[in-house]
Amino acid sequence: MNPPPFLIATLRTLVPAAWGTLLAWAVAHGLLPQVLAEQAGPFAEGALIPLCVALYYVLVHWLEGRSWMPRPLVTLLLGSSSAPEYSGRHARPDET
Repeated sequence: MNPPPFLIATLRTLVPAAWGTLLAWAVAHGLLPQVLAEQAGPFAEGALIPLCVALYYVLVHWLEGRSWMPRPLVTLLLGSSSAPEYSGRHARPDET
């Protein structure tokens, strides 16, 4: 039984956000190099989490498209190894 598209889409949004937040926390607490955060100065306080989430999301989606990327790793990093598929009025125009 396949999970509903809404659940897949939610997982594929929340899981990368959680990983990106964890990366930002690691940078802020000195567990990862703080070079970028230090260079950004006070701006980094408000932008570190969104920046880490965005960079993580882009990188993992790029990796997802690689043939050598293991499906279990994609599931761990994105919450689901399959993209949601919509039907009806939510389908992409090329799918109707």
